[in-house]
Amino acid sequence: MSETQMTPLTAAIKSALAQPDPHVAPAVVVVGQAATGDPVWTVQVQMLAHVVHQRILSHDPAAPVPAATAPSPVEEAAAAKQARDIVGEINGLLDADRAYTGARWYPPRAGDIVHVHFERVGDLAASGETYLISAHSGPELEAGPPLLDMRRIAHGENTGDGEFAAEGSDDPLYDLWFEAGPQRITVVRDGRVVHAGPSGPVG
Repeated sequence: MSETQMTPLTAAIKSALAQPDPHVAPAVVVVGQAATGDPVWTVQVQMLAHVVHQRILSHDPAAPVPAATAPSPVEEAAAAKQARDIVGEINGLLDADRAYTGARWYPPRAGDIVHVHFERVGDLAASGETYLISAHSGPELEAGPPLLDMRRIAHGENTGDGEFAAEGSDDPLYDLWFEAGPQRITVVRDGRVVHAGPSGPVG
C-alpha cells in the first residue's frame, strides 16, 4: 500500500514509528526486544503502522498482532544488527546470497514471471503482486550480462505502487529476494514453477 493509499492517521503513525527523532534516518523495520535485549520479532514499519491503527479503531489492546512469519534476509539482518551480532548479520546476508545465486534456475531471464505474496496483517487482507521480466528496452552495456526490465503486470488491492519494478538491471530479482524474502516469492519459467515460495526451488 502506497503513502497515497494510507489514511492520514496511518501515515502519521508510520512517520512516527519510522523517524521518532528527526535527526536520524527513517527506519523501514522495527525490532521488538525482550527484557534481556534479545530480539523477539521484526516487522516492517508500514505493516506495524496498520496494526497500531487497527488497534486504535477497535479500542482493543488485546487485538491480535500479525502472526510471526519467517523474516526476509533484510529483516533478519536488521534484527542481528539491533542485537549487535555483526557475525549473524553478515552470515545471514551471505547465506541468502548463496541460496539465491546457487539456485538451479538462477539467473533470472527474460520471460520469467515472478509473484510475491504478502501475508494478512490485522484487518489488512493478504495480497500480492506479479511481475514480468523482459529484455531491456533501452541501450545495452558494452560488456557484461544482458540488461533486463521487471515490470508489474498485476496486483491485489493492498499493495504498493510496484516498488520492486526494475529497469536496465543485470539482476532485477535481487532486491525482491532480499527485501520480501524467498519464502514469499514464486518464480515461473516457461510455464513451470521453478521456485515455490516456502517450498523453495522445484525440480
